[in-house]
Amino acid sequence: MKYDFSKCNNLQFKAKGDEGEVMTGYLKVTKEGEECVVYVFPDGGGNETYDRGLQLVIRDYARYGIIEKFSVWAEEHDLEIVPRDPETYTDWKVGDKVISNKGNQVNTLIAVLGKAIVLVRDDGAPFTGLTTADNLTKYDKLILTDYEQELLAEQEKEKCPFREGDKVLVRDYDSSEWRFAIFASYNKDSKEPYKMKSSVLSYRQCIPLNEHTWRLLGTTDEYKEEE
Repeated sequence: MKYDFSKCNNLQFKAKGDEGEVMTGYLKVTKEGEECVVYVFPDGGGNETYDRGLQLVIRDYARYGIIEKFSVWAEEHDLEIVPRDPETYTDWKVGDKVISNKGNQVNTLIAVLGKAIVLVRDDGAPFTGLTTADNLTKYDKLILTDYEQELLAEQEKEKCPFREGDKVLVRDYDSSEWRFAIFASYNKDSKEPYKMKSSVLSYRQCIPLNEHTWRLLGTTDEYKEEE
């Protein structure tokens, strides 16, 4: 999937490491002059220093680059953005927005100094407060960014509606005839994601077989969900 990395500040990722292992962590996106720069913070050990300009922990092996160069690295390593879960998220970072459990106040984190966190109120009032990571987790909840919500909506569309054993109709192209098959599995990363049982073949298009769609069997007619 193509990502707009300029919108991925604080977002979590998973990717293939240089040795083929699975790498997880988060991204930090900053503006440096005319360029957007992406910093990669893998989970795990490593020597750490503190960058007071960015107000976050910097690991010695953090990978960074301008958006265009980073996009090439991300594609080569199959990087995937993983939207955060507001119910379990506790890894607070500068720039995160939170809403109180009572739902009556939105704040933005402007500094993270160990367990101490500085917040600024988003309602226009000139108010800055100090809290702790533990209290923030207890009394507030993360607000997903607009981009994370877009990604979640896209992921929902990509979910496979079929279960193993379902009766379906399949084909590869709009000019191909619909064929009967028994669904086996789904691979969203494949050009032919729908795998059928008792067959070495996979297909590009797959639709449910029901009282409406059976009429498409053996035809090249278009499938319309509203039927």
